[in-house]
Amino acid sequence: MKNKFLVLLFLVLILAFASAKSYYLPKAEVYMKILSDGTIQAEENITFDFSGSYTFAYRDVPKGKWKLSEIKVFEETKELQTEIFDYGNNTRIKWFYSAENEKKTFTIKYTLKKAVTAYNDVAELNWKVWGSNWGVPLSELYGWIELPKKVQDSNDVYVWGHPKVNGQIGLIENNKVLFQVFLLRFLLLQELQEAEDLAEAAEGEEEAVEAEQANVSANRLGVF
Repeated sequence: MKNKFLVLLFLVLILAFASAKSYYLPKAEVYMKILSDGTIQAEENITFDFSGSYTFAYRDVPKGKWKLSEIKVFEETKELQTEIFDYGNNTRIKWFYSAENEKKTFTIKYTLKKAVTAYNDVAELNWKVWGSNWGVPLSELYGWIELPKKVQDSNDVYVWGHPKVNGQIGLIENNKVLFQVFLLRFLLLQELQEAEDLAEAAEGEEEAVEAEQANVSANRLGVF
């Protein structure tokens, strides 16, 4: 009886360890290109390191005054099956794949409209590029926000990063705001050529900005 018990216990332990799985995020890259009409073309490259078997993941993007469209997810050049649906105060992007004890990088592409607020002499983008409600920590975040046109004077671009973390923020190529932080607040003091069109689209929305910004913190991601 004693031998049988030891064998049974050994098998249970093997099954328990075999079923354990985990993942972490070594790196994420976020690139946003602001077009002259205020539309933003966004691309996120998220690298996963899987231990165990996984079949799908999701990314929650908070709802707000902005409009999210043209959502696609890729693994290298292969477009993956996706499901896009409302999930509370978020839009959930769910995609399917197969992974086991390996690294994979997924690319999420989408378009944002009405995320830039234009005033008479200022265009403002207030966007949290990486939220705090993720299931696992992120080791490295890198990316940039490309402005509609090059600036002649770097003093025309104001950038705030919050919270204070190790990293860098700066202007490169006279039109890209480079970052390595977890939360950015951008005040782009750049006179856009189409600022009048943007201001008309943003008319009446200024009072709702602070309320909408509170929803941005809901960014999250999960895998299964």
